[in-house]
Amino acid sequence: MDSMRKTALVAGVFYLITFISIPTLALYGPVKNHRDWILSSGSHTGVLVGGFLEVVVALAGIGTAVTLYPVLKRQNEGAALLLGQSLMPAINALLLGTLLYRSRLVPRIIPALGLIGAPLLIGTVIATLFGGLKLGSPMPEALPVAAWELSLGIWLIVKGFKPSPSTTGMATASTPLEERGVAV
Repeated sequence: MDSMRKTALVAGVFYLITFISIPTLALYGPVKNHRDWILSSGSHTGVLVGGFLEVVVALAGIGTAVTLYPVLKRQNEGAALLLGQSLMPAINALLLGTLLYRSRLVPRIIPALGLIGAPLLIGTVIATLFGGLKLGSPMPEALPVAAWELSLGIWLIVKGFKPSPSTTGMATASTPLEERGVAV
């Protein structure tokens, strides 16, 4: 078996392993159907199995990328690295940044950094993909996203989430009944 065939075989196996996550849709049913599931005493087995399967899928995705890179970089190195350290943080900044900005769980300036930097970084990734920028060239556009990630991490460690209607119920439900004045 030549090396290209081995690469194709390993990549194919990794791709098929990613289908292992399909059962997680059913395993997460109790979580999505019950708003306060995390605070209840229900069974966690399905969620634990689902979480394990998600880790397997993530590792298979990494395996696929690592396996295919040596072959694909010959065609277009920028495209082979597209979902690397540049694009995924930008997508994260757009999705998570939007949720945190709207919910006000952290000061709005923190997600705003990500929301400003994400389109700049995505533009840079696209320009690199199509040859407008050399792969590995300095990317000052990444600074707002880096500032977003750093400030969010520090804020969450030091201060945690700000009080909001979405977190108030969680704090109340997680307090022992005796502390809430309920006789047990």
